[in-house]
Amino acid sequence: MIMLEEVQIPPLSQMLFASVLQLEEAFHVAVALEDLAAVTNYARMFAELGETLVPLIVAQQPAHSDASKQALNLLLMCVGHHEWEVAEITFNFWYKLSEDLYGKNCDAVNSMFMPYIERLFEALYRHCQIDVDH
Repeated sequence: MIMLEEVQIPPLSQMLFASVLQLEEAFHVAVALEDLAAVTNYARMFAELGETLVPLIVAQQPAHSDASKQALNLLLMCVGHHEWEVAEITFNFWYKLSEDLYGKNCDAVNSMFMPYIERLFEALYRHCQIDVDH
């Protein structure tokens, strides 16, 4: 059973979590095939998973949890996609995460999320670049 701090994810949730994590390869295939509809659907699943787990992710601190790291990395992978609409799907997750971190008001916990937030800003910065072809 997946353990996030002292909270156990029930067996059905654990199975769903593991199944969604296995979709990473399918996401990459959809990106390679340039199937935007499939990519956005995968991004929605990853975002829903992340939004559901925000309280558990914040309680666990990602440096100590592979499950938290996997969820954060899936969402950062979506933000890094070249299509803005794929990145945009994850925004509610990042908002909820920021609200929980703000509410916790703990520098030690915030510092654990710093690498992920930096990667988020880098990906958003790339989206804001002016395309030289236009």
